[in-house]
Amino acid sequence: MNKLLSKYFALFILLIIGFSALANDLTHKSIDSDRNQTPVQSTENYPETFLWKIQRKGIPTSYLLGTIHIGKEESQLPERVLSILSQTNALMTESNLLPDEHDKNMVLMLLFEPNKNTTLSAKLGKKNFSKLSNYIGNIIPPELLEQFKPASALMFILYSWPEGYSETNGIDMLLTNEATAVNKTRIFLESTEESLNLILSLPEEKVIPMIASLLDNQKELQDQSVKAVDYYVNNQVNELLNMYNDHKKMVSYLPKKDQLFWENWIFDDLLIKRNKKWLPILKQQIDKESTLIAVGALHLFGEDGLINALQKAGYVVTPVMP
Repeated sequence: MNKLLSKYFALFILLIIGFSALANDLTHKSIDSDRNQTPVQSTENYPETFLWKIQRKGIPTSYLLGTIHIGKEESQLPERVLSILSQTNALMTESNLLPDEHDKNMVLMLLFEPNKNTTLSAKLGKKNFSKLSNYIGNIIPPELLEQFKPASALMFILYSWPEGYSETNGIDMLLTNEATAVNKTRIFLESTEESLNLILSLPEEKVIPMIASLLDNQKELQDQSVKAVDYYVNNQVNELLNMYNDHKKMVSYLPKKDQLFWENWIFDDLLIKRNKKWLPILKQQIDKESTLIAVGALHLFGEDGLINALQKAGYVVTPVMP
């Protein structure tokens, strides 16, 4: 079992942080004519970049990078991101994507049903379990999937990817591997357990009907992933933001009685609350040393985004154009 967990551990964490990049309460803004230096103002559009410089008198320069958690196979880090990683002292990510023994044992306890006589197919029904198994394909063997809690299975549906795309080629994992290769200090905004519990603490009575609804909308999820990656690779920030700006549309295919619950969870728990929790950790780190902070792209933008929060805290946050 631990060998299987070693294989899938990073995927579990990427699926958690990946869905946090699917939604945000977006208030679009733009900057003045000097796009490389002027902080974002409250008008209409953002500059077309996911990379931002953080400065304040008396502290070293840091960078904030909005990421996407999957990528096309054979993708590589952009040269400018590699350059900034080499210039900074540390890499800060949402969570640790590389497991240690403690993490693997903890995941084992959290993901699987403690009652060995309870199966996922019994809870979902055989028809939905079969759909889920076919949807996940070769990622998780059916015998392992049977032991999952419903919320564990939900992770594999919330952030889907089509053929030719992989979580190992997402910017987060590419950065993590590069930082590890050059012995760069790695720091995390939340623990593995905190990341997992964002979904694993959800009530089963909400999770099970959501799984059924999402399985009936597989093509939409796949198409959304392809569009998101294309927008990201081409630095089409505002296209990506517009794609996720319609709250009601995002939950329209979920059970009607549960739509308000999921809307609140997506926009409040996954994004706004986490940004507020991360801010003091982030400030403490960048006040100490030059750091590249890499988090899901939609954590950056909007009234409750990290760009706005850092500006309010007295930092000068400017776009670094491609």
